[in-house]
Amino acid sequence: MKKLFFVITMIISTVSFAQIKSVNLTASGLTCSMCSKAIYKALIEVQTIKDVKVDIKNSTYFITFKEDMPVSLDAIRTAVEDAGFSVASLKVTANFE
Repeated sequence: MKKLFFVITMIISTVSFAQIKSVNLTASGLTCSMCSKAIYKALIEVQTIKDVKVDIKNSTYFITFKEDMPVSLDAIRTAVEDAGFSVASLKVTANFE
């Protein structure tokens, strides 16, 4: 089962090259604006991320990506978790041609 999950993940990663345009991430575990800033700093360090817009009131982050670079959703999750929080939801906007 783990092998099948890995294969599916690899296929999605390969297919998602330059197709994922943006992500709307909702984080959980935030209690103040400093928490939001910690996540922002962690996200902006991910090499494929171009810009991060923060909505502190709703604990959401609108993330756009650099063009012609493969997008790793796991890198985004890891950045949020390394900042000490978790991803509550992740909505992906992709361009399928």
